[in-house]
Amino acid sequence: TRIMLFTAKTKKISQWLFILCLSTGLMLYLLGSWLYRTDYVQPYLKKEIEKELSKQFRRQIKINSLSGNLISSIHLNDVKIAHYGPLEETNPMITTPKIKVSLSLLKLVQTKDVLAAVKKVQMEGGHLKLVRNKKDQWNLLDFVLPPPLPPGSPPPPPLSFTGKVQ
Repeated sequence: TRIMLFTAKTKKISQWLFILCLSTGLMLYLLGSWLYRTDYVQPYLKKEIEKELSKQFRRQIKINSLSGNLISSIHLNDVKIAHYGPLEETNPMITTPKIKVSLSLLKLVQTKDVLAAVKKVQMEGGHLKLVRNKKDQWNLLDFVLPPPLPPGSPPPPPLSFTGKVQ
């Protein structure tokens, strides 16, 4: 009977621990969702995404707003991408009402690499303006192809993005 009593207590304790963990996780999710939708996180996150994308693509990228849930997807709303360098508001290379970025939270936690966590990038609608520069090169090629490496520099690390672009 003593063993059975210990087992019953253990079962009750484990049930309470499970309920406590579940409710704590739910509260953290709700708090994170609330913070994401407030004016505390979104402006910072939007600025950081614009800065990183502008750096990666070597031209200014402007995002009007963010939506989504940060756990499985982020939506970049009213996106404008410059031809070269700074953005001319009246003459962007690409405009799109929405870019959906689907994420794998598990992969992000495992690898701590944002690109590896991206499962799919989907552009809904939009407009592309192709232009040749003074060197007779298309602006889109400069956007999608990385610039040549300087002589003697080490090769870049392999690209960790394995998702789909639609």
